[in-house]
Formats: sequence, structure tokens, C-alpha cells
Amino acid sequence: MDFSIISVYNDKRKLENFLERGLDQQEYRSFERIFIDNREGVYDSAAAALNAGATKASGDYYFFIHQDVKLPPSYLSKVRQHLNTIDDLGVAGAAGVRETGECSAEGVNVIHHGESQRKWERGMPILDPTEVDSLDELLLIVPNDVFNEEPFSPSLCPGWHLYGVEYSLRMKRLGKSVVVLPIDLWHQSDGGWRGISHDKTLLRLIQEYSECDCIHTTGGSWPATKKYGLWRVVENKVQSSLIRYFIISWSMHGLTRTIKKIVRKLIRR
Repeated sequence: MDFSIISVYNDKRKLENFLERGLDQQEYRSFERIFIDNREGVYDSAAAALNAGATKASGDYYFFIHQDVKLPPSYLSKVRQHLNTIDDLGVAGAAGVRETGECSAEGVNVIHHGESQRKWERGMPILDPTEVDSLDELLLIVPNDVFNEEPFSPSLCPGWHLYGVEYSLRMKRLGKSVVVLPIDLWHQSDGGWRGISHDKTLLRLIQEYSECDCIHTTGGSWPATKKYGLWRVVENKVQSSLIRYFIISWSMHGLTRTIKKIVRKLIRR
């Protein structure tokens, strides 16, 4: 068995219409499906859920993929061809970023996303597997011997954000390749909302990977300093408290009075 396709889902219809439909059409058939049902919230992190799925896997490569990804029919056969050309692979993916300057990076690959299937705005077309600093979580391909030694980390990534970034940084630290494959696919999602849980995880990565000057992600590049990480967490808490205040005040005092009260709060800050 070449590939173990492992996906956590919370929407059965979306899984069937996207990931399963694409798998049904694959020309390359040496794969198994391992779907983790999280509709009841059994798992509180992607790392824990995907690690559980990997314990059931028997493929040479573990293929961690989102429920709303649609693979074209030739996808797995092209993946197989490209993997044979990569030395000392740590993790491969469909989209990532590579550093271009001081805390700046460019996106790599030509995936399509969103309901309109538009090209990824940060995409940089490539023709060959390309080394990057980190990968997006929509697709992560890991050799089974690597993953069995180095599973995802629920302690560093206790929610649903940045586990692909953390894994990429870990593979880099171990001297292994982190690459984007030059194969198009469609990811229905435009990306999730990045709130305080994202920023708390970002702070953990900053503390863990102190050798990095910057943490590069497909959502942006962040200075790898504890001060900056703490500032993002505090800023997010302030924003969350203002949102809650706005909703409560609007229901009690109306829109006009609420806006005036929030303006006065912001001025005082």
C-alpha cells in the first residue's frame, strides 16, 4: 500500500462531495482511506485526531488532508512520481511559503481555492518539487517511518492551527526536506479565521523554535520574538472583549449609543 489517506471531518456531506469524490476518480489505486469522525467533538486538536488516524495506517506515506479538498484524477499518480525524486523527505505539501527577505516570504504553488476556484493569490508557479520554510495544513504527506518517530505535537498545537507549520519547522531542525509539489488541486475553503487560539499556538512556536528569526506561514510572516507573540495574544483578547461589549451594549442601548461608548473606550486607551 503506497498511501494512507487520513482526514478528520465534521461535515459528512462535505467529505463525500469533495475528498471522497476525488479519491473515487483517482487513476492510481494503491491507497487506503482512514476518516476520523469528529462531528461530536471527540478530538479537540488536529494533532490528536490525525495521530489517532495514523495508528490505523499501513501505507508507505501518510497523506493528511482536509475534508474539503478535491483532487484531480491524476493527482496520486503524479505525487508518486515526484516523491521518488526527493532525498531525505520530511514532509511534502500542496502549498507553502519560502523566505524572501527580513520577515517576508512568498507563496509557492498554483492551487485553486474558494467557491470560485480562483488561483491562490500568493501562489508562485513551480515546475518541480520546491523547498519551502513551511507548509499549509490543507495537505501534508509524510513517510511512515518519519511520522512513526515524529508524530504531530498536541502540546505545541493544542487546537486546529499551525500544526503543519510546526511540523515543517521540526523537519527543518532535523535536516529533512520540506517541499511543495507542483500539482494543482482545489481547496474549497478560503482559510479559517485566525483568532486567539491561533496566536497562542504562534507564541508556543516562537518559544520552541528560538533559532528562527521569523515564523513564516501561508497566512503571514511573524517576528519570532516572545514580545511580539504576547502582543498578538493581548491584542486578540482586547478585540474579543470589544466584540462581546458591542453585542451586549447594542441589545441594551441601541446602535448609536453603543458606537459612542466604544469610541470613548478606544480614546481612553
